[in-house]
Amino acid sequence: MIIFINFNIFNYSSIRYVRTNKMGLYQRIKENLPKQFSIFQVMSLFGISSPDVRTARNILKQLYQQGLIKRISRNMYLRIAN
Repeated sequence: MIIFINFNIFNYSSIRYVRTNKMGLYQRIKENLPKQFSIFQVMSLFGISSPDVRTARNILKQLYQQGLIKRISRNMYLRIAN
């Protein structure tokens, strides 16, 4: 699976193609964010800028479909996997 994320903290405007593992993304969320978190916290964790909010929503949607997180409101999510 290919997910599009910019890990370069100095250049938020471009998205680079990074081949990564969804569980690695979830692990970063699990280690760095509280049990209940917002999409904006995820965006700052992965270095995603405001115009690229769709990227963050797609990542969270994939984690939701795998059963790792639960969406509790429009911008808030809850980790349900240990």
